[in-house]
Amino acid sequence: MTSSVALKFLVVICLTVHQYSNAEKTIESVRQERDVAEWMRDELQSELSDKTRSDYHLTRSRRQADKRVIGDIFKGLMVNYDNNEPPPDDANTTHEGTRVSISLYIVNLKPNDDDTSYDLKFYLRQSWKDPRLKFTPRSALEKLVMLPDKAWSQIWVPDVFIRNEVDAKFHDVTVDNRLLKLTAETGDLWYVITISAKVNCPINFLSYPMDKPHCHLIFESFKYQWHEVNLAFLSKHSVEVSPDVQMNNYLLSEVSTSDCTQNYTAGIYSCLQVEFTFKHRIGYYIIQTYIPSILILFLSWMQFWMKAKDSTCRILVGFLSLLAMLMISNQAAEDGPDVSYMTAMDLWTGVCLFFIFSSLVELLIVLNSQQSSGESDNKLGTAAGTSSSKIQQMLWNPEGVGKVDKVARIVFPAVFLLFNIFYWLCYSFI
Repeated sequence: MTSSVALKFLVVICLTVHQYSNAEKTIESVRQERDVAEWMRDELQSELSDKTRSDYHLTRSRRQADKRVIGDIFKGLMVNYDNNEPPPDDANTTHEGTRVSISLYIVNLKPNDDDTSYDLKFYLRQSWKDPRLKFTPRSALEKLVMLPDKAWSQIWVPDVFIRNEVDAKFHDVTVDNRLLKLTAETGDLWYVITISAKVNCPINFLSYPMDKPHCHLIFESFKYQWHEVNLAFLSKHSVEVSPDVQMNNYLLSEVSTSDCTQNYTAGIYSCLQVEFTFKHRIGYYIIQTYIPSILILFLSWMQFWMKAKDSTCRILVGFLSLLAMLMISNQAAEDGPDVSYMTAMDLWTGVCLFFIFSSLVELLIVLNSQQSSGESDNKLGTAAGTSSSKIQQMLWNPEGVGKVDKVARIVFPAVFLLFNIFYWLCYSFI
């Protein structure tokens, strides 16, 4: 029995040693396979890196060669090229001169109430044909050529300027924000410039803040007359506005284009006009001025429901309402435009002040009637049937509520409601 147990134990030990040796061999083979895989990966990465660097240098050398070719072509085109003369008309079928098509992309737009102007940033895109720059392309890359930097100073470009600008500038951060492309087979040029400008915009603030300012952006040729350079919009939708354009106090309700060619003393000059129609966001003024002024006005009318004996409270309510309305009126004047005529906002605050002042006048009449009635009772005694005492009884009720207050409770709100109807209807359709 003991020998059989020992034999089994020896068999188990032999099997364990055999399995352990097989496991070591398996681990060693896995290590070798891993080393081979890592070596193959490194070799593949090295080959890919060499190929990538080779492709990069090849692409870079091709680009440099293409730039040299384009530079040589451009230098050849500049021989006997006069950049002071507009492009000739190949067909000679029209007498309208060089046709320059214009389109705009508005990046930023902001009207200014302080100095009747507006600021805008836009891409001015111009397109025209110059037969002197045509050439036969030798490859697909030469069909649409990006001309070298500063090429716009060596060729003829339209002399378009903004006629009603106050201040303007080109953008050069981090490089000149200009783009000039040439279509080789046709000589068509595409010229894009980034411009920031402050443009004059005379605004009539009679209906402020419910006005709809119309601001213009006028492009005109400076020295070339209509028969030399003719401006036209590129298409019906030549003016695009970025969806990121947001204005705090205004909404851009409409953008329209028109021709504004004029006959000056020196001749006829081509002109294009873009009209921006703005609209005030009236929600700000309703929250800041209209609603507070209405609440203060209602507060001043609360004295009509107080007893005439509570003269101190009625006077306090009236004067506090007047002071609060004066503060709102001053704040509205500071927020509004500096003009010498009355605006819709001025009319509103003025009428509210008039109503509050009238309520104080009504209080004065009631107090005088109360005092006169008391003196008549003391001095006249039995003479209460006189005409003066009858008038006093009409104005003053000894029980506490005067007839003047009863009339004021109806007249003041009714007149104010009538004023609101005419006010909002009138200024909504101006």
